[in-house]
Amino acid sequence: MRRFLIVAASAVALLWTAVPATPQTESQNERFAQTVVRQLLNVQGGKVLVVFGNPEHVTLAEDIATEAFAIGANAVVTLASNRMNKMYYQKVPSRYDSLPPTGGLRVLGIADDIVSIDLPFDPSVVAGVPASRIAAVSKAGNAFTSETLKRSIPTVSIGNGILPSAANARQYGVSERVLSDVFWSGLNTNYSQLSRDVNAVAAAIQGARVRVTARNGTDLSFTAGSSPAETNDGIVSAADRSKGGTAVQKQLPAGDVYFRPQEGTTNGTLVFGDARFNGVVVSGLTLHMSAGRVTSQTVRTGSSEFERMYGAGGAGRDQLAFFDIGSNRSMHVPAAGQWGPGPSMAAGYVTIGIGNDLFLGGSNGSAFAFSSNVPNATVTVNGKTIVSNGTLRL
Repeated sequence: MRRFLIVAASAVALLWTAVPATPQTESQNERFAQTVVRQLLNVQGGKVLVVFGNPEHVTLAEDIATEAFAIGANAVVTLASNRMNKMYYQKVPSRYDSLPPTGGLRVLGIADDIVSIDLPFDPSVVAGVPASRIAAVSKAGNAFTSETLKRSIPTVSIGNGILPSAANARQYGVSERVLSDVFWSGLNTNYSQLSRDVNAVAAAIQGARVRVTARNGTDLSFTAGSSPAETNDGIVSAADRSKGGTAVQKQLPAGDVYFRPQEGTTNGTLVFGDARFNGVVVSGLTLHMSAGRVTSQTVRTGSSEFERMYGAGGAGRDQLAFFDIGSNRSMHVPAAGQWGPGPSMAAGYVTIGIGNDLFLGGSNGSAFAFSSNVPNATVTVNGKTIVSNGTLRL
């Protein structure tokens, strides 16, 4: 699933690397860095690659930057951390929350290509912070997402929500080893097969009437937009660069096929799988929808945190933002765990989101965004089954 590219509201620390690092013994990171720079992004000599990194994965950021220098490009590495984000809410007056991320926007001004490495989520960053502050910072960050799409900056985001770390493992209720196995199984896929699969799913969905059902009570129907579905095969191709916009936004592991439904066509009941939202387990979230909007909702557990942020979301918080079908056959997701929207790219995994859809090129800038999976969903497209009980059928 696409993740928001939101720069921390506090100042961005820049590490301008003048020369490549000292040669090292080839590692998994180094091989991966070479693949990202030379194949997936196809960075060209003389261009500027901006790497958005974090202290936990600084070695990977260094390897990617060094690989860019090795082909005659330039690299700028920026670092953001949970500590910096937490200090922002502790020390910065709330009157500055709505200021645009000027520093981040200026960094975008020099970027020809971007690699963004996921920052593991730490729920303590927002614990006790008023929802109005979180919403204001999120709204201000929309400018960064919009500018990235407007300038059509080719971007590869590494992690796609499941980058192995202790924090992310806790988020999904599994061991770090299990999370690592899920991540690398999805990354080490057959990209030619993956490209064929995502395109086949996209072709089936475009403009079709879609129905999603599951044993948990989900029975939701809507009409897919007439525009082609967004496909994430992990590779920024020449054709993608020609299209620009969302076409040059890729995530690793890859495999998502997502689209926005036609406005006003969504009706029925949506029951989400368990997911952690700001560190709180939201279980049994049930939305009743009519003409594309949420008309009522119930939550079995975690209602206080959900309602807190939903209340501050503003206009657009009640709209269905996207529908996502995973197509990565190599990724294997254990049944145990509170996966939520995490491994959305796994074949047959169905993820739905409400609220903000700017990252898909939409116009909903709500400060609220929530997504999770529909466990073991069945999806029919114009009456034909393409996902059966969580299994992709092509």
